[in-house]
Amino acid sequence: MLNHLRTQNKEKGFTLIELMIVVAIIGILAAVAIPAYMSYIQKSRLTALVFPGVHSIQTNIGLIYATQNTFPAGVDQVTGDADLSYFATSLKGTSPNKYLEVVIVSPLSTNKLYKLRGQTLRFQPNLDQGKITHWSVSGTLATNLGIKE
Repeated sequence: MLNHLRTQNKEKGFTLIELMIVVAIIGILAAVAIPAYMSYIQKSRLTALVFPGVHSIQTNIGLIYATQNTFPAGVDQVTGDADLSYFATSLKGTSPNKYLEVVIVSPLSTNKLYKLRGQTLRFQPNLDQGKITHWSVSGTLATNLGIKE
């Protein structure tokens, strides 16, 4: 009986090596999780602050293309109801290869998209029988954040 009590006392707690292994595993998990989380935050801010305005512009471009069978001459025709607080737009290329370029210009006062400042998104309309069927997305921001069509 005395021998059994001595064995129980020896087996209480963790060794220093076991604790170091746990800390190392937590560190490795954090090293992977934190950058993924930061990318997720930037994607969600982009989705909330930029994409609604871009979709408004795309809708207006699609309306002009559907009714006039041509792209608008400039973006001032299609940005009327879009919130341009966090991005600037321009139409580039020649018809039928025009595309909408979006540049992030997040103001310093908000800092919400400051890390994405200067990066671009390129929205290329895909045409089928005189209609815009969908928009392909590319550009530095799409590459950096893993944004796909």
